[in-house]
Amino acid sequence: MAYEHLIVKPFIKSAKELVHHREGQGIRYVFLDERIINETSLYTIVRKVDNLQEDEISHVDAHAHNCDSAFLFIGNKENLEGLISEVTLEDEKYLIKSPASVFIPKGLKHSYRFIEGSGYYTNIVLSSNYNNTII
Repeated sequence: MAYEHLIVKPFIKSAKELVHHREGQGIRYVFLDERIINETSLYTIVRKVDNLQEDEISHVDAHAHNCDSAFLFIGNKENLEGLISEVTLEDEKYLIKSPASVFIPKGLKHSYRFIEGSGYYTNIVLSSNYNNTII
């Protein structure tokens, strides 16, 4: 049982703990970061959203990281559909319909906002401390 410490449960925490973030819709679960597993090299959250109201202004200000990251959009409908969001990469906006992933190379300014639907948004950052990656 030398590896039990690697199996963990997430905790609920507002996005207000992050630089350039506000509360946002839904419930945000922190799955991995240095608070959960000290030796991890990943930051991973899942946000569960239901019956979204369009965010006219994102709860996330545009920002960039000093490492790669990714967004995953997973809807509650058949074939993982049912979640619509808008992702901004630099100054270009993209309508994202789930299921979809967005790879964000280090240094690329980005943001997202919810449009409609229900499902799950996952953010993975290749660092154990999100705030320390902000450029």
